[in-house]
Amino acid sequence: MPRLILHIGPGKCGSTSIQNLFAQHTQPCVERTFFYLLKPSDFTDLESGKIDDARIARLDSLLIEAVAKAHIVILSHEFLFQTPKAMGIITERARLIFDDICIIGYVRPQSSLFRSSYSQWLFRAPDRLAEAASVLQSKELKPYMFTGIERQFIASLLDNYHSARQLSGYRLLDLWQGYSAIETACDLKPIVGFLSGKDGSLLADFCTKAGVTLRIDITEQRANRAFHPYIVEGITAAVAGGYDVMGPHEGNERLIALSNGLPKHHDFNDSFMRVLAMHIDNDFEHANKAMCRHYNIDFDSVFEKNTTLKNTSSLLAFIKEEQNSRLANPAPFTDYYAKIARVFNRDNA
Repeated sequence: MPRLILHIGPGKCGSTSIQNLFAQHTQPCVERTFFYLLKPSDFTDLESGKIDDARIARLDSLLIEAVAKAHIVILSHEFLFQTPKAMGIITERARLIFDDICIIGYVRPQSSLFRSSYSQWLFRAPDRLAEAASVLQSKELKPYMFTGIERQFIASLLDNYHSARQLSGYRLLDLWQGYSAIETACDLKPIVGFLSGKDGSLLADFCTKAGVTLRIDITEQRANRAFHPYIVEGITAAVAGGYDVMGPHEGNERLIALSNGLPKHHDFNDSFMRVLAMHIDNDFEHANKAMCRHYNIDFDSVFEKNTTLKNTSSLLAFIKEEQNSRLANPAPFTDYYAKIARVFNRDNA
């Protein structure tokens, strides 16, 4: 009985770890499976809906070649979450070949999802950094008194998350909306899990949801291409200073090498960032609860209920209060950037 598992991400929700499991092990499951990491060219053009017979034949060929490898096929790409129309076409064609199809994806709190996304791509996208700074200036805030991630959080909160969109233009943070669009397009209810932290087995969870068995000799390894916060902020500052930097998809290995061996990062702004994150998560709480009910997820296991938003009845007033505090006592802020400068001076020595 041929079975198709479509792993759809979204990005920054454990996708690389799942993909690396199958990249590093020919057969990581007890059952014989065929895993294929899709290329964007395999599906992104399907999102337009303008397809001809030749394009359908190419999609059919991909599916037929996959099922010839094994009766359990796993196709994966984190960008599938952003292409519901393409997913609808893929599942429509797959029903002609496979007896069973399942769609698997994951969720995490929006604040941590957004922070991870910013620290992977947006911090080195000059146009997007300028856009965030412009939002702050429009509210009479001084962008240079906030870190890059603070500016991004603040801008997104103040412009109804327009500046939180992905580089593709897709607005990722409303996970419930994303999964609903896929369910409607595919006429198939996705199986949705959540990132369970360092102690949970993401790979075992994925395999269980996929209906396969992870081999007992496979060691759990989380793969997360993370750059040190000092590197992220240093490059953001370089962009603000008018320097040319590598683009969002360039120089990743170099950035990882620079990140290795750096001292432990110490935030000077924990309490401020925590409040901004609470506001982001609160804005999506209603949608998250609806999503959790629909996909049978324990809301409290994933999303923290924020009831401590003290002194933030006016978010803008709260942000301006933080700005004024830094202007009056700039030492913690300037010391933070002095640490970053020492890191870059060391690497350039």
